[in-house]
Formats: sequence, structure tokens, C-alpha cells
Amino acid sequence: MSERATRGIAITALWLGVCLSIFQLWQPIAGFFPPGALPFEHILGLQGATYFRPTHLGWILVLGYLLYPVARDGSWTRLFDG
Repeated sequence: MSERATRGIAITALWLGVCLSIFQLWQPIAGFFPPGALPFEHILGLQGATYFRPTHLGWILVLGYLLYPVARDGSWTRLFDG
């Protein structure tokens, strides 16, 4: 993989990590204040656990696959190794 592609993946992972951190911090803050008191509440809102947990898991999986790909040599056979 070229250095430019590696740098692009690193920058993407950085921004996804920052956005995930903001998302994680937003939930307790939004739950602490009364409804309508925070900016951007109409966009993010306060999510219940049934929506928050799968969203969190999805972000973590994307970050994990970006930072630790299944195969670095281009071979997908490592995916099926036991």
C-alpha cells in the first residue's frame, strides 16, 4: 500500500475517532440537561440504549477494520484462518 493511501486511512481513522468521542460524550450531556436546552439536539438527540449501542458498535468495528485490516498483503484467505 502506498504511503499516500496509508496517510489517508490514518486521517480518516483520526476523524472517525474524534467524531466517536463527541458522540460518546454527547449522550450523557444530553441526558443531564432538560430537552431543548442544548444546540444540535434536534440532530443528535438523546438515543435510547437500543439505538445507541449498535451505533457505538458499528463505529468501533469500522475503526478496528481501518486500523487493523484483515490482510495487509491483499489476500483475503486470512479471514478464514482458524
